Amino acid sequence: MCKRSHYIGLDDSRVFRNTAIYRRFEQGFCPFPEAITLEDSAYPIRGWLMPPLHRNPNNEDE
Repeated sequence: MCKRSHYIGLDDSRVFRNTAIYRRFEQGFCPFPEAITLEDSAYPIRGWLMPPLHRNPNNEDE
């Protein structure tokens, strides 16, 4: 069990990298084939973890 106070002042991506689920994904865990997790640009790009596009290249209105 971790205490919240251990993570005060750390950014979300750093906290996430220290979790069991992050380690499982890094080891190839994939609950949904060909799925990815969308996060903000502070997170590293991985095969399963991608930042969303700010503009949809298939939609000229965006």
